[in-house]
Amino acid sequence: MVWHRSVEQDRHLLKRKLASIESEYELKVLELQNDIAELRDRLSTKDGALKQIERDKGNLLDDLSVQNGRLTAQLKEYAANENQLRLQVEELQQRCLMGKKSTQEHANSINALAREQHQCAEG
Repeated sequence: MVWHRSVEQDRHLLKRKLASIESEYELKVLELQNDIAELRDRLSTKDGALKQIERDKGNLLDDLSVQNGRLTAQLKEYAANENQLRLQVEELQQRCLMGKKSTQEHANSINALAREQHQCAEG
């Protein structure tokens, strides 16, 4: 009977130890499940933030493309205006040169007339 009692005590101790291990196991599983849920939440948050960053990046690229197109068009317009102004400057320079020649010719004519008049007055 003593032997039987010892076996019963051992069995009882083993049951308590098993219950304790099962309880620790269940607690550890719950902790791990909570960790998994927390990591999923973090991942979801980061995933959402990454998607927002990608949307913002796409919008920024679109805005920059539009701005680049507008600046390219302005640059072409400014280049055309510069070319037109260059042509106008060249035309004005030609007019000025022609005016100088005409003025010089008039001055020469006046001088020639003045000489003739002076010669006529002397003679």
